Amino acid sequence: MSTTSSTRRFALLLAVALLSSAAPSIADEGAARAHFKRGVELYDAKQYAPALESFRAAYREKASPGILQNIALCLKGLGQLPAAADAFEAALADGGESLRPETRAAIQRELEELSASVATLLVRVVDASNAPVDKFAVVIDGKALPVTAARPIHLEPGLHVVGVRVDGTASPPEKRLSFVPGPPVDVTFSLTSTQGRLAVRTKVEGATVKIDGVTVGHDAWSGEVPAGTHRVEVSAPHRQTAVFDVVVAPGATVELPVTLLAEAPGAYDKPDRKQPQIKRRYLVPMLSLFGGTLRHSNVLEEPGTERRDFTGGSLGARGGYRLSKLVSFEAIFEVGSMTAKYPGAKNPLIESSSRVTEVVLAPMVRFSTPGAARFVVGVGVGAQAMFTKATVPQTVQQPTPNGPTTEISGNGVSGTLQLDLGMQFDTGPVFFEGLLFADTYGVGKVKDDAGRRLFLASPGVRGGLRIGLGIQF
Repeated sequence: MSTTSSTRRFALLLAVALLSSAAPSIADEGAARAHFKRGVELYDAKQYAPALESFRAAYREKASPGILQNIALCLKGLGQLPAAADAFEAALADGGESLRPETRAAIQRELEELSASVATLLVRVVDASNAPVDKFAVVIDGKALPVTAARPIHLEPGLHVVGVRVDGTASPPEKRLSFVPGPPVDVTFSLTSTQGRLAVRTKVEGATVKIDGVTVGHDAWSGEVPAGTHRVEVSAPHRQTAVFDVVVAPGATVELPVTLLAEAPGAYDKPDRKQPQIKRRYLVPMLSLFGGTLRHSNVLEEPGTERRDFTGGSLGARGGYRLSKLVSFEAIFEVGSMTAKYPGAKNPLIESSSRVTEVVLAPMVRFSTPGAARFVVGVGVGAQAMFTKATVPQTVQQPTPNGPTTEISGNGVSGTLQLDLGMQFDTGPVFFEGLLFADTYGVGKVKDDAGRRLFLASPGVRGGLRIGLGIQF
């Protein structure tokens, strides 16, 4: 029988015996037995990974050194030799004097066999009086492992960084050691060191590190320094030098990450740039479509006083001067015509018509918001000339489509109040605009040659849409 087979047999017998000793509840014991039985079946089938999980589940239900031994055998089967050795050590420690001699011997043979493949170290910590410290954590390659001073630690052979942490005490310097398989290596840490460790880190290539005025390295540096306060200076080309006063306690390790800021730029040489000049003058050709209502007198339509709807259009232009981006002075000139057609009162078979030609000249003030797309409002007061020509049927005994008509004409000049609002879209040399406008004007002075009024209900009102293309210069 081989040593491995013998060890496995002892481990399984020990676990069965310990499970049958029944300290936990019946439910816990039943679950532990089920997991353990399943683990044995999987182990015999050399399915070590699932067997390991089953044994660990059994151990959680009922902890025993025998189950730990089976866990160690599974880890060994998986090639996790340091972990297997740790589990065998735990089985020996937990079993104590209760282990049968043959079981203890089998475990020790396994540990002796594993010692040919794994490195073993015993970590000790002593205080200032050289008395052992019982509670500490071992740090292997940056990973903390809670252990007791009496239990060995197993590692893969090779280079490892070993350190310890003790609550309430500065950690002694780490030790970088190379381990080989064989007998345990005693690694002792003393808390009485008068040295500390300082590590300076920077991501700037070519940085120079000085400790107390002495250059000690480049890019990054770490090493032991006497306990106390030290002046750390880190510099690099085209970077601001960083200086720190660092206190290093005895046995402590101080990490100092350093960020080097770029040098401050030189004095700003402001370029001689002239602000873009506002193009203050502009000319806006316009096209308008509008409508309005006028009440005829009895000269145009007997019995008169009928209100008729007029529609028409006009052409015109505005010229302006910008006082600022927000205010402009301008003048508007516009010539337009509007017409109304309606059945004649004296002969309904003949269509009557009235056409009004208007000429507007008015100064205006325009307000606008800043920006290329801007809201504008204009208001002005000026003069408006009106030229009216109407065709009306004459009174006949028998209305016919070809009955006689009479033409009536007249003119007049009155004041006008102009108001518009809308949007302008600036593209640089030109801008486009769309405005809604309304004007109020007098109609009382529009008379024929006999001096008779042609329209009533002064003043008149018209409104419409005005589209323009502005040229700036």
